[in-house]
Formats: sequence, C-alpha cells, structure tokens
Amino acid sequence: MVKFCPTCNRSSEEVGFIGEFCEVCTSERIGRTIPDRVSIKRCKNCGNIKTDMGYEPLGKDPIERAIKHELHAKDFRLKMLEYDETKGTADILFKTDIDGNKLSFTKKLHVKMEMGYCPKCYRMKAGYYEAVVQLRGRSADVENFVTKLLKFIDSRNGFASKIDDMPDGCDIYVSDKAAVSAFFDSRENLKPKKSYELYGMRRGKKLYRHKFFIDLRDPRGLWSKKKH
Repeated sequence: MVKFCPTCNRSSEEVGFIGEFCEVCTSERIGRTIPDRVSIKRCKNCGNIKTDMGYEPLGKDPIERAIKHELHAKDFRLKMLEYDETKGTADILFKTDIDGNKLSFTKKLHVKMEMGYCPKCYRMKAGYYEAVVQLRGRSADVENFVTKLLKFIDSRNGFASKIDDMPDGCDIYVSDKAAVSAFFDSRENLKPKKSYELYGMRRGKKLYRHKFFIDLRDPRGLWSKKKH
C-alpha cells in the first residue's frame, strides 16, 4: 500500500518512510532541533582548540571532536564533511536510528571561535610555578642541563614560567613539581638538595612549592658522569 507524507505529500514510492512521515520531512524536523551555531574555545596564545580530549592543535579531526563536544548530541553519530575556516562554516553529516530505522542528513553549522586562554597558557601568562630548580655550575653544563630539563618537562605537558640568570647558574621556575621529581628520579647520578616552602591553602590542604638545588661542579652531580 502506497503511503503519503501528511507534511509534503511525497509518496512511499518516491522516498523512504519512518513511521507516518517521509524521511525527508523527518530529517528536516530533527535537523531543526540541532543548533545552527556552535562555539569552540580556542587559545589565543598557542592556537589550540578545546575538544573532549582537552586542548588540541587546530585540524580537521580536532574540529570535528570539538563540534561533537559542544553540541552534546549523544543520540547522533557525527562526521564533518567540510570545514571552511574563512566563512566559519562546517558541513556535518548526522546519523541516528529511529524506531529501528537508520536516518542520515547533513546540516551546515556556523562555527565561532571563542578566543581565550587554555589552562596551560593561562598559567604561563600568570607566572604559575610549583617548583624551583636552583642550578649552579659551568656555563656549558648549565645550558646542557636546562635543555634536557625543559625537554622532559614539556613531554609531561609542563612548562618553565621563567628562568632567572645567576652569576654561576640559573633558577628555573617550573609548573609541575611532580615532573621535576620524576626528572631527577630518572637520573641516579643527580642528587639535588630539597626544601619546601608553604605558599597557600586549597580546600583545607596546605600547598607547598618544592625547591631543588644542585651544583654541577660537585663530583656527585656532574652531568658528564653519566650520559642520558
């Protein structure tokens, strides 16, 4: 028996039906429940965008994940077909199941980039640090040490908020005290002197900054004693 859509009068001989309505009208009806615009948070310092995985470099897959994250469309499977950065638009393919029937349709979304700071860049801008590495020694040893420390810290998603030059070395202010501890733990020949400084409270818990002092001129701390 031929069915006719009560909305557009299309017949079941022309298009598929979902319940009493044709799939075209069903797609249009459901499509109207999805926002026409979506805002994505983007860091104005590093350029990364916020997705369900945190902040990621701008790219097709991260933009797709960011749109999914912001739409909160749990009943749909989304795939970005095209993104026009100049126009700020994205063509999205939506797929879903309704009463056992598969339905898919495309919709053009207007994408707005909301500029701000990601947590890491915000902390960098504010000069945040949890640890200070007080490094002393010959210039070449100090430079070698700093390079390796910063590379290790960066691999842990940390950063140095500032480096103060000293007459015989430097003080490095690092965002993550756990990363600094891990750095020294991975190098048995480097045994820094440790101290702690109370700097605040959070939820009734005392917060401490860690200080690590190491003199590379000390035979027990010379970088050249062991290759890493």
